[in-house]
Amino acid sequence: MKLRNEAGSMPQYYDYNSRNSQQKTKCSLVTAILLASSVVIPSNVVAAETAEPCPIEIAPVKSSEINIEAFKNITNRMEKGIEDDLSVGSSTILVKDGKPIYCASRGFADRESGLPMAADTIVKVHSMTKPVVGIAALQLFEKGAFRWRDPVSKYIPEFKDVKIAIPKGGVNGPGEDAYELQAPEREIEIIDLARHTTGWSGAWPMNESGKPLVKNVDVWTAHGIFDQTLEEWIPDLVKTPLRNQPGTSFDYQDINVDTLGRLVEIWSGKSLSDYLEEEIFNPLKMNDTAFYVPEEKLDRLAVSYTRPDKDSKLLPATAETPGGEPVATQQPAFLFSGGGLYSTATDYARLVQMLTNGGELDGSRILSPKAIALMGSDTIEPGTAMPDDLVQSGTGIGITVSIDGDPGQSLNLDTEGSFGLGGYAGSLFWVDPKNHFGGVYMEQVLPPADRKTNRYTIRSMSFEALE
Repeated sequence: MKLRNEAGSMPQYYDYNSRNSQQKTKCSLVTAILLASSVVIPSNVVAAETAEPCPIEIAPVKSSEINIEAFKNITNRMEKGIEDDLSVGSSTILVKDGKPIYCASRGFADRESGLPMAADTIVKVHSMTKPVVGIAALQLFEKGAFRWRDPVSKYIPEFKDVKIAIPKGGVNGPGEDAYELQAPEREIEIIDLARHTTGWSGAWPMNESGKPLVKNVDVWTAHGIFDQTLEEWIPDLVKTPLRNQPGTSFDYQDINVDTLGRLVEIWSGKSLSDYLEEEIFNPLKMNDTAFYVPEEKLDRLAVSYTRPDKDSKLLPATAETPGGEPVATQQPAFLFSGGGLYSTATDYARLVQMLTNGGELDGSRILSPKAIALMGSDTIEPGTAMPDDLVQSGTGIGITVSIDGDPGQSLNLDTEGSFGLGGYAGSLFWVDPKNHFGGVYMEQVLPPADRKTNRYTIRSMSFEALE
């Protein structure tokens, strides 16, 4: 997979194994010292305990207002997850009324070199990039740049050429001629990008040789998009036929938010990276969040782990592992809006602080309260085809986020109406607008390992703090 910076030169790649033995000895010693530390907790006011020193100020909370026992339970669960080989290392930060109230890290960012996991460890957040781009779009919506029902072609004319593949005779045949391309019943609207109802799908029928029955469906590998900017990529994208009529079916696809990222560029007149830096990252002091990891920060980068088969232990991922691609140390050409950001628990917690504080943090307003309410509102229309698991759990879809349904359906402790999103390597964030509460959980465990057990359990357990 190729990456290119905006000047056209190839960026450097980082090899996790380059960490030397001197660092390993140093990190192992630090870990031993930290794990032996303890925290004194007053009877009525506490600052949440953490095995690793948290680089952010933790607000004291009253035990009469917050269930302190929940903090201990979460810490124990993080440790149990590592003991059970569900994770190598993890960090959790909880936020109430715009302030961090709990911060804990356990295990290793790089087990092989002895680098401990910390709240400022840099991880790839994958799909947690999507809500950041969604926030950027909401900012521009508040400035009148577009309407959510606008057709995408109003801003990207090439979208007029998007076709839908219709099975001939209603039956999928053995070859590509089993489909004919037609104009969709309506154009793709901007809201379709944010809620994944464009009609693009990754679940196309295959022929006997294992190739998609429709040409150009695999836009990710067919066109070398990591050598392209978002603008250069659009002509390739629009060649990809839809499988479903726009607005009729939910299908979670990165390319939807990649297109939204391109629209942010068009509306703002800036590259997506510049816009995010100037309008979100700098105001929120998210200093370690970007589409690449600069060389001077590589010593804080976590290794991604995976389980090669169901019976094996977690091992470092390789370049062949889906999601385990090399790390760019310069700005890539393609600003992967669907999953390309690197961040830290402390950085992403700043985003959650803003969302739990009415859209403002430390004097910087990012969104209005009404924009946050829109972000967390279910945008799925009646009759839209949804995956069975989302229907069963009562999950809704907001602006680039999922929304928790009634606890009687979700069978979790989450407050109904809470919203958030997880990342491909096991990260997760959540926001409870009703209680001005939220959290961030970070780890780096790629499929096919089970990455759900820890993060969703931690999220559910966090709501015990509100009792």
